Amino acid sequence: MSALFLPAGTVDALDRRRRAFLWSGQDTVHGSQCLVAWEKVCTSKLEGSSWASWVRQRVDVHTLDGDVHGAHWDAIRSLLPAYRQIAHVVVHNGGTTAFWEDKWTGNAPLCSTFLVLYSHVLHHGANVSAVAAAGLDHFLAPRLSIQARSELDSIQHMLDSWEPDPGVDVRRCALEGAGHRLITSKIYKLATSSTDA
Repeated sequence: MSALFLPAGTVDALDRRRRAFLWSGQDTVHGSQCLVAWEKVCTSKLEGSSWASWVRQRVDVHTLDGDVHGAHWDAIRSLLPAYRQIAHVVVHNGGTTAFWEDKWTGNAPLCSTFLVLYSHVLHHGANVSAVAAAGLDHFLAPRLSIQARSELDSIQHMLDSWEPDPGVDVRRCALEGAGHRLITSKIYKLATSSTDA
């Protein structure tokens, strides 16, 4: 196999574009936008640097809140509601499942099923474990409407019957394949399909 020689500076230019896209989603990037040294990002998992591990240390996986910023993170965060509509969570310890916003009790998230009570929620994004530990009242406005009180009774009964176990919460999605990788062809087909026959 013959080697391919590129003109001087071409590899550096390609590397700058790749780095810019990764950090900012733009054509160029400044050092202040790079939150981790590029050499560390390129380190193999075998050498102890895992991109997913780095993200989990800085981002709350069930809300995507954290100290990472940039256009790419804004784009990922904007997709979270859509992902929650197509994914279902099997709850074990409840640490990474959003109590109100994730689908874990049925075919819809609690925020869609109990709209009136959700309008009384003060702290959005709380996980199941936190709500079970602190109690529902801790996350709600002090005065509830009659309908919200009725919905609260239904949710409280469901929460009282939940038993945590030491396992990690598992997300499942009809648009994923082996290794929990999203199948982009299915997503593309879904995104481009027309409801008009």
